[in-house]
Amino acid sequence: MRKFFRKSVAMSNRGKELTRLCVLLWCWGRRGGGPRYTLHVAQALSRIPTLDLHLSLSRQSELLTETKALNLPIFAVDTYEGVLSAAWRTLVLPQLVRRFLAYLESQQIDLVVNTMIHPWSGWVAPRLRSTKRAYVFTLHDATPHPGDRFIGWEAITRANLKCADGVLVLSDHVRNRLLSHYHYPPERICIVPHGPLAFPRPEAASPRPERARRLLFFGRIRAYKGLSLLLEAFRQIAEHHDDLSLAVVGSGELDARAARLATHPRIHLDNRWIPEHEVAAIFEAADLVVVPCVEASQSGVVEAAYGMGVPVVVTPVGGLCEQVVDGETGLIATAATSEALAEAIITLCTDNTLYSRCREGAQRAGRIEETWDGIAQRLAAFFQQVRDRQLTSPRGY
Repeated sequence: MRKFFRKSVAMSNRGKELTRLCVLLWCWGRRGGGPRYTLHVAQALSRIPTLDLHLSLSRQSELLTETKALNLPIFAVDTYEGVLSAAWRTLVLPQLVRRFLAYLESQQIDLVVNTMIHPWSGWVAPRLRSTKRAYVFTLHDATPHPGDRFIGWEAITRANLKCADGVLVLSDHVRNRLLSHYHYPPERICIVPHGPLAFPRPEAASPRPERARRLLFFGRIRAYKGLSLLLEAFRQIAEHHDDLSLAVVGSGELDARAARLATHPRIHLDNRWIPEHEVAAIFEAADLVVVPCVEASQSGVVEAAYGMGVPVVVTPVGGLCEQVVDGETGLIATAATSEALAEAIITLCTDNTLYSRCREGAQRAGRIEETWDGIAQRLAAFFQQVRDRQLTSPRGY
């Protein structure tokens, strides 16, 4: 998938002149992967000469200032920062939607792209359908992850799908789930894999000293993320290898067994939400990023590792196998078990030739501008297809 994806535009679109489109990227999330993904998409699409690009973002977004630096037109909205503000803002949502639709009309937006599901999007999307704007919904996950708490998630997803003229997915795994679970028309789906993620780096990164290999688990701690699997694998590794350490960095609750395993003297636990400006230093300190999920659609952590040039070890679940070129950008464990995970980690950490090859492969996979330019061309071609179809075919499904 990753090698195929680097071809900039699908064969069917070669030689076809794209008409000018006015596109708005819509992301009202405040923090996490959604705003970062949207920023990269916006940066890349802003270099497409046939697109006039607008954004709609939350004023509470961690990346609002960074995104404003693109000098693109922005329709900013107040979302919320807690339960009370969420309740109040939801009450005035109809007024916000009227302003949003008025902006689309005044700016003559042709197509709206929802880059990440939001609790309000299930209410907004049907109002978009009543306009002449085409609507593209980005589906990161076809079904909720086990243990994720997002009330009404499937109802919101179905509302967006019902209104969408096209759906973007980031992996074959999600496409297949979209077809089997929602019976969405296959001709309206476009697979555009996730690109590498870049984070603000320290002014001068210090040279990497010769030292023991450092493993990193990064991100929200949820049952499906498989942290317990990794901690058990590290317990097995530590019995025979005293030159490896593990950093667990992210927010969430550990179950009782995981909490006991995390007390190992070579495990560093930093259990908190990590601000954007700290992320780069955390990845730069790592020699290997481990993504031990027991269920997954695809992983932004893999793309963050590539953006920092760090190889990965992943479990063979969901779309993770599509993100890793086994033996070139990292290793795919043979099973989602602690034994298989430990074996893959030991192999990559003790085979210096393999490690060097995978590190170089991760650096190639993390070529930000080159990869995202390919993404932008694929997206622009899909947007044109969606707009053309929306003008001539019935909407929804």
